[in-house]
Amino acid sequence: MPAAACRPRTEAKNLHRRHVLTGGHRIQKQIIAVLREHEAGAKAGDLARKHGISEATLYNWKAKYGGMDVSDAKRLKVLEDENAQLKRLLADAMLDNAALKDLVGNVWSAPSVQGFTTSPPTIPVA
Repeated sequence: MPAAACRPRTEAKNLHRRHVLTGGHRIQKQIIAVLREHEAGAKAGDLARKHGISEATLYNWKAKYGGMDVSDAKRLKVLEDENAQLKRLLADAMLDNAALKDLVGNVWSAPSVQGFTTSPPTIPVA
């Protein structure tokens, strides 16, 4: 079959794919648009099929983004990113602190490892 005969069907599939929310990264604008459709009375199952998501995903989005505007969702994303960065900084600081404590502990215990003791010598009793 010639390639020209298949082209309209392939283009139709590609057009459909543009409207389906596929992949893990969704724009907040798209998510809020789906939630608005749900709030307008569309059934969750119908929306899930239309946008290529599960009903559970729809309800998770509703729990996270329900009642938000696009600007609110963008602000939420910025705050989540900032929170993740602060958590990484805290983890790095805690790791540095633990390494310093380990280093200081090894410095003070090093003489006893080399055969020196900090306690007074014991005199054997015969």
